[in-house]
Amino acid sequence: HTGGFDERLVGLAAAPEETLPDLSTIALDQYPGQIAPPGSYYNYSNYGYLVLAAILEKASGSDFLSYEKSLMSEMGLAGSSFQLSDLESAQLARSYVFGPDGGRVLMPTMRLRYYPVGSVYATATDMGRYLEELCNGLGRAGLQRQTYSRLIKTAYRPDPEVPGSALGFYERDLRGLRMLEHGGDWEGFSTLVSFSPETRSGIFISTNGTSDPLLREKFMQSYADFLGLSKIGEPSRAKPAHSLDQYTGHFRYARYEHNGPLKMGGLPLQVDVSVDGDGLLATFPAEQSKPIHLIPVGGDRFHALDPSVTVVFQFDGDSVRGISGTYLVPFYLERISAFEGMGVVIPLAAFSVLSFLSCLFLPVARRIAYKIRGREEELLNLPEDERKTFRLLIATAWAHVLFLIGTQLHMGILQQHIIEGIPRSMEALLYLPYGLLALTVVLALRIPRMFNSFGWGTPLKVYYSIVVIAGVVFFQLLWYWNIVAPVRG
Repeated sequence: HTGGFDERLVGLAAAPEETLPDLSTIALDQYPGQIAPPGSYYNYSNYGYLVLAAILEKASGSDFLSYEKSLMSEMGLAGSSFQLSDLESAQLARSYVFGPDGGRVLMPTMRLRYYPVGSVYATATDMGRYLEELCNGLGRAGLQRQTYSRLIKTAYRPDPEVPGSALGFYERDLRGLRMLEHGGDWEGFSTLVSFSPETRSGIFISTNGTSDPLLREKFMQSYADFLGLSKIGEPSRAKPAHSLDQYTGHFRYARYEHNGPLKMGGLPLQVDVSVDGDGLLATFPAEQSKPIHLIPVGGDRFHALDPSVTVVFQFDGDSVRGISGTYLVPFYLERISAFEGMGVVIPLAAFSVLSFLSCLFLPVARRIAYKIRGREEELLNLPEDERKTFRLLIATAWAHVLFLIGTQLHMGILQQHIIEGIPRSMEALLYLPYGLLALTVVLALRIPRMFNSFGWGTPLKVYYSIVVIAGVVFFQLLWYWNIVAPVRG
């Protein structure tokens, strides 16, 4: 998770009938690229697990599924498997989400191409055995004591006072008790395994459909009550290492596709930090959470009371490059410029789309305006060059609108198929922006002649220029968000 790999959603899933190659081939084919030097920060990585499993195959000389099957058998986990074919379908738990009408909707099972990740099926009894093994040193798995000690030792922390991660298990400070855990959410399931090597106790939670993503967190607080752990005081306020202004800026949760065609999924993951009195205020433009007040607690650390979490600002020289912390899982917020944030992207997108949509009504509006002025005959006798340019303007607007509609329909209908891989029809569609740009360039080249020679009124000339600007802005947005071909396979 500190390898610096990008997130990759395209290709994460596999079609049911697809024959998968060996893990080394998948790892090379699915390489997502680097977004940071290894060790820079913690960014949960499914791909990192895929690489780890491929290394396991090379080192052991055995394929991953056979290796895991042997290991599970050794640990007494007879009811667990990475392969659905090993299990009776009648035993499988199904998951649900709430539909628009409030009723429950069955979630389809998705096969993962990264099958070492999130693909193990287990019974509650087996998870109890696994948890017992984690608490007691994984002796059945044949691990030596020093290997287990290495497994549970802190491997990464962004700051000595902030929880980090061991190998595969991230840390939780549960009212002063160090817990190691791993949770996940997939297809409506929400799961957490959490244990304390110190007290040799732990808990496993799994739900198959909930509207509350923080249910696991509430459960853990109840578990702390069950263990009799007293609530500890919040850290004391202390002077920060830098002036408060130096901590402000726009940030984004780093776990999204930076280089892929689903990069747009990162847009709502923004956090804005501003000065708030003698502390900071974190706000969420997508309204995913209420604002969070942060008080300085020493160094570059700040603490929030609700939810109770400590974050650390990481600097490059005198400027912040990101924010690390642990809430549910360790996270990293990367610094972004104002031009990448929702405050700029949404208005620019709205400007472009509204310009194209309004242009569709321009012929009717123009005809009405000429009729009101009693100049209909003049409209019919315009020079051919002016008529062609006007028709090109309308055609360009239509082309942009039809591209938007086609893309939305395509992504809506083929949502799961896009996770499996970009369909050829989708890839072909994403070449169209180059044609849209060409139309915009042709319009732009006519601007000098339009202003100097055409008999159009000033409002129409200005409107024409606005549509040209909208076309340029639109392509820039598509380019930045990777919604143009060639796309990654």
